[in-house]
Amino acid sequence: MATVTIVDDNDKRYQYIVDNSLPPIGKGGMGTVYRGIQLDRSDPNHKRDVAIKFLHEGLDSNVIERERRTAKISIKSENVVEMMGFITMTVNTSNGIRTRHFVVSELLNGVSLLNLLKGVTTDVTGKDFDFARLMLQRFRIDRTQFVIDIACKVLNGLDAIHKAGYIHRDIDPSNVMLTSKGEVKIIDFGIAKKVDPTAKSEPTLTNAGSGMGKAVYSSPEVLSGQLEAQNAMSDLYSVGIMIYAIAVGRLPYSGTMTAIMIKKATNPVPVADIEHPALRNVVRAVTDNNQAKRYKTAQQFINELNKINLSSNRLPVWAWILIGVGILSLLGTIIALITII
Repeated sequence: MATVTIVDDNDKRYQYIVDNSLPPIGKGGMGTVYRGIQLDRSDPNHKRDVAIKFLHEGLDSNVIERERRTAKISIKSENVVEMMGFITMTVNTSNGIRTRHFVVSELLNGVSLLNLLKGVTTDVTGKDFDFARLMLQRFRIDRTQFVIDIACKVLNGLDAIHKAGYIHRDIDPSNVMLTSKGEVKIIDFGIAKKVDPTAKSEPTLTNAGSGMGKAVYSSPEVLSGQLEAQNAMSDLYSVGIMIYAIAVGRLPYSGTMTAIMIKKATNPVPVADIEHPALRNVVRAVTDNNQAKRYKTAQQFINELNKINLSSNRLPVWAWILIGVGILSLLGTIIALITII
C-alpha cells in the first residue's frame, strides 16, 4: 500500500490520506482523481471519504487559478456535487522543492448518465447498484417520463448554482451522475463562471471567442465565446439539447465545432424528431437562438416540464403492460382454436 498524505501549506486543520496504488476513479485534461480520506486534526472521530483531484504539473497559471475558484464554489443542493476546497502543498523531491495543487470534493459512487444510457449500471469499481438498474428500466419503458424526471433534477441543481451567482457551462450527460444513494447530481465545475453582477468582479480566465464545454450541448453564445451574453439561459439551453438527445436517441448536430456553430446559427434544433408534442414545444422554446425567447430561470423550465406530466394523455405504463398481456392471451387462444380445428 503506497499512501500519500496531503496537507495544505496554510490550513493545517485537515489532512488527506490517499492510497495511490489503487486505480484512479477518473482522469481528465486537468488532473487525475483518486479516492481519499479526510481527517480532522481537531476531531479524532472525524473521518470522511472524499475525491481528490491531483492537478497535472506544468499547468498554465490561469488554469490553476480557475481550478482554485471552482473548488471554492459552495453550493448546498441535493442535486449538486459538494466542492470542499483547493489545496496547495510544497513538497521536497529529489529534483528540489515543488508545488502541487489538489481539488477536494464529495466522493460520489455511481454511474454517469452518459454511461447509463449505454446500458451501464455499475460504478467505477464494477459494482452493480439498484438505482442505476431501476433508472435504466424506466428509460427503456418510458423514455419521455425518464427524461422529464432526470431533467427536473438537473434543473433543480442548476437553480441552486444560478442563485449562488454561477453558471456551469458544461451541462451534458457525462456531467450528470446517478449515485448508489439514489441521487442525481451535477458534477465538474471545471469551466463554471461567476455571473453575479453584485459580486466582486473577477479577471476573465477565458479567452473571448474560444468555445467552452462540449460543442453540441453548448449554447451559441458559449460556443462562440461571447462572455457578456453567457448567463443562466445558456445552461438551460444545454439541458434542452440533453433532453433532445435522450428523447430521440441521437444528437441534433454532428461534425466539427465550426460546422456545429454554423448549423446552430442558421438552423433551429430539429425538434420535429421528438415524438411527444408537449416535450417538443418545451425544447423548441429553451433552445431558441434568441435568448429573449428562452425560459429565463430553471424553475420556469421545471414548471413547463411538470405541465407535461399533468397534461399527458398517454396511457400509463401499467395499462400498456395489461394490454400486452391481453394480446398475448388472445393470441394463445387463437392458436389453441386453430390447433383444435
